Amino acid sequence: KIKGGQVFRIDAETYNNEHKMISVDYDGKTLYLLKDNVLEVTGPEEDVITTINALKEKYETEAQNIIYIVPAETYYSVNGKTLDYKYQDYIWSLCKYWGIEKYYPNLLCQFYHESGYNQAAVSSTNDYGICQLNGRYHEGFKRYVGHIDWDLIEDPYANMYVGVWLMARNIRNRGGNFDIAMTDYNAGGGYYAKHGIREVYCNRVNSLYKNSLEVIDPSSNA
Repeated sequence: KIKGGQVFRIDAETYNNEHKMISVDYDGKTLYLLKDNVLEVTGPEEDVITTINALKEKYETEAQNIIYIVPAETYYSVNGKTLDYKYQDYIWSLCKYWGIEKYYPNLLCQFYHESGYNQAAVSSTNDYGICQLNGRYHEGFKRYVGHIDWDLIEDPYANMYVGVWLMARNIRNRGGNFDIAMTDYNAGGGYYAKHGIREVYCNRVNSLYKNSLEVIDPSSNA
């Protein structure tokens, strides 16, 4: 625990090159900050604690800061509903990270269809969050992405990270065929070989893309 008068410093020595973040342990929890953020605090203990808590609120989760987030090139609404701009930035940045930028608007339509962009959404089959990740596979998903401590139910960034990762993997495995990738996402990898495209699911997402996707200007809402 930090005591009054101590110096608390985060610098590039703890920078993680793979995930483009730095981290430091504080009070039994890990605080994650972006590269080049340096904090030095001296003074009474309560002042130090107040500063740390403010930073913990600003940098919400590990998943949020696991990649360098850049503004989306285009913002969209789907069926009249707009996913929070910071979440669109995050999905866009994940798409760039995995080389699937061309599918960014398709993913926005898919995730709208999944949950209406509601992180609190829970389906009758125990699917959770914006990307409706099935609870049966949460532990496996977290092992695959290398972050076993993530909370896919409460943390929207972790939920979106896994959702986009799944689709990026499916798109790559299916040679860029988005409908087959969506079929794998919705029904599992073995469905397509036996039954073909999951037409109802794919048709609904594709209809949103064709008929309900609109470009929006964030400055118009300022």
